[in-house]
Amino acid sequence: MNPVLARWNSLRPIDASKEILPCCGSKAWADGMTNRRPISDETALLAASDEIWWSLSEADWLEAFRSHPRIGESRAHSGPVRSAKWSTEEQRQEFVTRLVASFNAAQSAWNTYREHLIKHGLLTP
Repeated sequence: MNPVLARWNSLRPIDASKEILPCCGSKAWADGMTNRRPISDETALLAASDEIWWSLSEADWLEAFRSHPRIGESRAHSGPVRSAKWSTEEQRQEFVTRLVASFNAAQSAWNTYREHLIKHGLLTP
């Protein structure tokens, strides 16, 4: 068993819910996950997470959404600090991914333009 999961399984219910809350932001989801313990592995964890998520009310979903910053925002409207830190890192990674993709597209366009210039004798290789 994953050591992090094993440790989480051993926590008191109130501590387990508090620790997993930043992952989603919904108290009902965190309590539902805690009530499913012990969870044997990552596959079971993800299955339980999905099942609990889809059983939540709209109010619970909105609570979860409010706990994470909207794309481009630096702070959530509510929610734990850890959730905000994770969201900031996710957005930073997304920015870097898009930046690299833009650079690659610009490089590809430049290569096509350069080949065109060489083909027509306007630039030497």
